[in-house]
Amino acid sequence: MSESTDPATKMVGIEASASSFRAVCLDSSGSITAADAATVDSAEGTLPQLSAFISSLKGKFGLFYRVGVAVP
Repeated sequence: MSESTDPATKMVGIEASASSFRAVCLDSSGSITAADAATVDSAEGTLPQLSAFISSLKGKFGLFYRVGVAVP
């Protein structure tokens, strides 16, 4: 879990591709405090999987208010 406990200072960035999601949690100085990844199931819809992945990050990174998603 991230070291910062203030959700207003955390930023989460997610890279979404056809095969996986990768996420990092950044503190207020831009340092990576945590990371996670998941494989995309091509038989399932991508958006529901992305939503579930973001929800799962709250348990791993703690509460956060800001998310950026990069889609190539």
